[in-house]
Amino acid sequence: MSTESEWITGAFVLGGVLVGGVITVGTGWLSERRTLKREARVGAQLLRRELQTAARSISTGVKNKTWGPTRSLATKAWDDYQPALSVALKPADWIVVASAIAYIRDHTLPMLELEAPGWRMAVVPLSDEFAEGLRPLWDDCRKAFVALHRASQAPSSFRDLGSLEAQLGEEATISRPSPHRHTQARGPIVLRTIREKIKQW
Repeated sequence: MSTESEWITGAFVLGGVLVGGVITVGTGWLSERRTLKREARVGAQLLRRELQTAARSISTGVKNKTWGPTRSLATKAWDDYQPALSVALKPADWIVVASAIAYIRDHTLPMLELEAPGWRMAVVPLSDEFAEGLRPLWDDCRKAFVALHRASQAPSSFRDLGSLEAQLGEEATISRPSPHRHTQARGPIVLRTIREKIKQW
């Protein structure tokens, strides 16, 4: 009789340990998710601000065909908050944001260094071709800005950057197709573009 009683007691103890372990793990997981979501909100707000600054720099670059020290394509918040944003963003939104950041870093910034190497010290002119080539980047920044809206919990009035044409006072056109940059292999494109630029020198 005592053996059966000991077995039942042991089963209850083991069950209690298992339930306690599940509760502890579950609580820790939920706590971590909450922390990541809070971080994602902060990261989304900061990255939206950086993208807004980048978009403003792009519109000025397109309009004036110049680039200088006050212009910025910084995306530091992406490095600091990428894990949290990966939890908060939907997969489609993640691709949009990651694509915009990658195009800024892997294409635009390297090409800017070739096009206007002294821009950090003074305002320097851009070629018409390069200035016009910045236009699609506005669309990338705009789409990423919208994609980050839900995670940032910003008011709806700050959901969209608007069109580049509106910023420049131009008539809206529908002739420029919106690029799907995440389908491009950036490495070979960047290297080929740099080689072509060097050959022109």
